Amino acid sequence: ISMHGMVVRVHRYICINRVSHKKQAKQSKAKQIGIDIDINVSMLPSLIHIISIICLATTTNNMIRPITKQDIPAIKNIIDSTELFPSEMLDDMVQGHLDNPETSSEVWLTEIDEKDNDTPISVVYAVPEKMTVETYNALLLAVSKNVQGKGHGSKLMKHLENELKATKEARILLVETSGTDDFKQTRSFYEKNGYEKEARIRDYFEPGDDKIVYRKDLNVGGGK
Repeated sequence: ISMHGMVVRVHRYICINRVSHKKQAKQSKAKQIGIDIDINVSMLPSLIHIISIICLATTTNNMIRPITKQDIPAIKNIIDSTELFPSEMLDDMVQGHLDNPETSSEVWLTEIDEKDNDTPISVVYAVPEKMTVETYNALLLAVSKNVQGKGHGSKLMKHLENELKATKEARILLVETSGTDDFKQTRSFYEKNGYEKEARIRDYFEPGDDKIVYRKDLNVGGGK
């Protein structure tokens, strides 16, 4: 079933139940595929977001794996397409990890396009927070510009959460971003993926540019 078809079906169930249960407009009950689901109408945007991730997972065979030295040129292209930072900085960032991947505390993952010679189309990078117990910080998430908006970022973040729990016994994952209007879509992305706004450090990057810290407890709904 297509994502559009699933969204229409969910919307149809909600509308039917709102008509038949006017006294319970805020909380309607739907049955779909034999499963009882409590749906609050205000949750529809998040529900659609979840459906898009499910559809992506069922329609692509792309693999997510640790990065290799051979991936670096393609990952630089991803960074250049998103203009996050000068891609020449990547070499120093990843060198220590690639020299000793078996013992590295860092996590570098990429999703590859198996239909395009296993070319990386996204990358995520997380490190342990110093002087903490099992707390990690995702310092980089980038998706190639020509495949953005198709759920690849959400898929990669979910895989990172699972990887951190399974191999690093991580408890908490932090994400830091800017509080400016230019990063409104970025903040919305993390909120849709279950991250809670934990802190704001005013004027952190420069006057008028706050740092926003998001937090996800990997033992409560995350990484499962």
